Amino acid sequence: MKIIKLDSSVYNKISAGEVVERPASVVKELVENAIDAGATKIEIVVANAGLDEIKVLDNGCGIEKEDLKTAFLPHATSKIRKAEDLSNIHTLGFRGEALPSIASVSMVSIKSKTADAEVGNYLKLRGGEVEEEGIAGMNVGTEITVSNLFFNTPARLKFLKTPAGEFSDVKSAVLKLIFANPTISISLFNQNEKVYSSDGKGLAGAIKSIFSEDMWQNLLPLNYEKNGVVVTGFASRSTYFKMNRTYQISIVNGRVCDNQSISSAISTVYQQYLMKRNYPVTVLSIELDPSKIDVNVHPTKAEVRFSDGNQVFSAV
Repeated sequence: MKIIKLDSSVYNKISAGEVVERPASVVKELVENAIDAGATKIEIVVANAGLDEIKVLDNGCGIEKEDLKTAFLPHATSKIRKAEDLSNIHTLGFRGEALPSIASVSMVSIKSKTADAEVGNYLKLRGGEVEEEGIAGMNVGTEITVSNLFFNTPARLKFLKTPAGEFSDVKSAVLKLIFANPTISISLFNQNEKVYSSDGKGLAGAIKSIFSEDMWQNLLPLNYEKNGVVVTGFASRSTYFKMNRTYQISIVNGRVCDNQSISSAISTVYQQYLMKRNYPVTVLSIELDPSKIDVNVHPTKAEVRFSDGNQVFSAV
């Protein structure tokens, strides 16, 4: 069989299958872009759990006119320049896959303005192809709207949950982003109804704005450092628990992630206090040298590896 080079419309959809699993994936990627752009205020508005529309507005640095189209090219990024940069990642995004992947399976409208530009600029794309472009009157920042998600990949729609289930995943993704970025004001709206809103004044305020009063009263503050690993955040009293791990949130260098060393450490601490299938509430922020972390494990960047997992285990 002859070997051919796949058309961009094909390999973008393949990439989208890894990066854009559902509406919550789109929300996560767009908000992380806004965070990397230096935004201090981010608003997320969804319609029909994000399947009809997802809009993210931020007051970040914006995208220059000549970079707007480039941003939707595969592996185009402003975050890294060479292979060596992968061992010292300081941003949430770096792979250059999110925007082209999202655009390949939806209709996208983006408006952006930088501080030194007199006007903003906009693009409209359908299935990754630019259909319209021009200027836009707006404040500094970026507004991106993703609509008709998976319109050209109907098979993907069959694997989604109900709208209620998908919206639950969107809320979970936003909750984690709020806790991971407590100095940024992040709001989630379900059409015109406010769901979450943080004031950007710290983790304690973010937790109190989302968790119940009962849960907040049962959390204890943490602040510890060992061998260059700093662990801060909150953990529940030994008498307070939930029936699943939904409320165990781990943040490594500002990135919400999964890691076995962290999960095992939490289980080890609480096993003498809690019965089987009872789980503590934890919001842990772990900081360590970026060169000791591998975040390039999976396209979703939801998993990290440590060069010394035992060191992190011990600190937690």
